[in-house]
Amino acid sequence: MVATGFNDLALLYQREGQYIEAEPLLKRALEIRERTLGPEHADVAATLEDYAMLLRETGRAAEAEVYAARAKAIRAMDGAETR
Repeated sequence: MVATGFNDLALLYQREGQYIEAEPLLKRALEIRERTLGPEHADVAATLEDYAMLLRETGRAAEAEVYAARAKAIRAMDGAETR
């Protein structure tokens, strides 16, 4: 899946501290997953968690909490609150 490639590449950039390169890739992965899998799919939650982590690492904790809360809600629907 294309979204997986975007997500994985974003995580690689993130590990390297290349946050500017990582962010648009995570956004694109999220868009693709929401459109193809639906907004409440576990893979959407995973990307939301990855994006929240990037936001925290770049000092945007308030923004991160919005994405983390959404991921948590999806996980709760699945009965698995953490991955």
